[in-house]
Amino acid sequence: MPEMPEQDIPKDARFAALEEERVEITDLPPEEQVKRLATTFTYMPHPRWRLRVTPRQFTIAMRIGMLVSLLLLLVLVTPDSGRWLALITKNVVQTFVAQPTPLLPPGSDDFYLDAAIPGMTVLLDEHRIALPRIGLDAPLHLSPGLHIFFWSVPPFNAQTCTVSRPFARGDTCRFALEQTTYQKTPYQIILLQESLATLSQQQRTLLTGALEQALEKLSTTEDLAKGELFTGSNGPAVASQPLQATLNIHFHTQQDAQTCQTFVVMLAQNGIPCDVEGQSCEQLCTTPWQARQAYAALLTPFSWLAFATTDAQWDYRTLDGNIIGLNQPLGAEGSLLDRQIVLLRINWYAAWQVDVLLGSQLQTPIYVNWHPERTQAGTSAPTVKTMLVGDDPACSAALGYVTAGLTRVPITSSVSRLAHVYLISTSNPALGCLIVAMSGGANVNGVTGHVIGDTAYYIVRFGILETANDVAYLQAPELPHADARALQIVAMLKQTAGQDITILVGN
Repeated sequence: MPEMPEQDIPKDARFAALEEERVEITDLPPEEQVKRLATTFTYMPHPRWRLRVTPRQFTIAMRIGMLVSLLLLLVLVTPDSGRWLALITKNVVQTFVAQPTPLLPPGSDDFYLDAAIPGMTVLLDEHRIALPRIGLDAPLHLSPGLHIFFWSVPPFNAQTCTVSRPFARGDTCRFALEQTTYQKTPYQIILLQESLATLSQQQRTLLTGALEQALEKLSTTEDLAKGELFTGSNGPAVASQPLQATLNIHFHTQQDAQTCQTFVVMLAQNGIPCDVEGQSCEQLCTTPWQARQAYAALLTPFSWLAFATTDAQWDYRTLDGNIIGLNQPLGAEGSLLDRQIVLLRINWYAAWQVDVLLGSQLQTPIYVNWHPERTQAGTSAPTVKTMLVGDDPACSAALGYVTAGLTRVPITSSVSRLAHVYLISTSNPALGCLIVAMSGGANVNGVTGHVIGDTAYYIVRFGILETANDVAYLQAPELPHADARALQIVAMLKQTAGQDITILVGN
């Protein structure tokens, strides 16, 4: 077959450069060179990602693996290991995962403030605020976070306390044990208290002196007729001649354990701690906030209503001054009654002014709330208890007789076993204390009141409990009957309203 003649084919410019390149093929390298190239390829960077582990990382991974293996082994051999492992897992999760803020009940961010002295300046987070009236005005609202309260009133030292929303362990503000209600919602009360401890040493001395002077100015002297009974160190005694009795009341200046042990006089029951709303009353303390609400008419814008602990005893002398007995007990209970509480109105106007509230000035009875101590370790805390404060030095012995059940009243089947007891005295505590006891409450038909002729009158003079009418005598014939002088005082005291307390009577 004849060959086709060669043709001139035009060359594409794109291939012209490639045609000029020459590929040189050489023989395969010797065996030693192949091994060297293979080794070189092994350490060449790989185009894809691959894990590189350093020796230190390898060691750490081995330790973690051993720890996990150990935990798994413990889970297999330890009793109740599932719950233990779940608890660990929960703690780890809570550590690294933010927990939602718990929902608080309505009103948890709202509070009232109780100022011990009405004229004090109060700052909240460095801003002066006006205090809402407890239970009357809308409470103070606190935003989440830490808040600082500052309060000051001359001549007391300035004080601060902190409260957090929600509450934190380090909060320092004190709260009242009870709550108050505004528009059917309960709110807590922050206490802004004052005491001797918040005064300078100089002001403590001045206030103590003013208090002692106020007690010394009291009228506390009364005459005993011949044949009248009085309490002596060896029990009841009979005056063989006319005597003059003086009730000495002194401010208790010492702070000791005995003060707390004998503080039962204030609350008329053994075992009560000597404090009010967390504040020690060994000497001087602020009264509860409810008391200041009840005594508002007697207070000025800068009045401090306070309890003072006092020591009191009887002195007996003849009319010509001869001593019959000094430092005699107040009542049949002995020295237990010698330490008692008096209610004071204290004002500061460039100097201290102290008034001891007695007789008709003592209005609504004052109660305090307290937590009884746990009777056994590990038991739950008991509920809050409310106790009556014996703040009338003329009636401290009488209150003891009442709580002991010695002032009995008639009880009928139609009337509940409640007794309304009124304690009545004058501005002179030495005159005595009238006890008006009547059965009352609601009967089976829901009718309140008392049966005609069921009111018993007793009087306590010089620590002796005596019957003062036929109803009392029929209920307690073992008691002595009041003489003519005592009956005159009973007639006078009947015209005065006293402090009303309600107690259970009978078995």
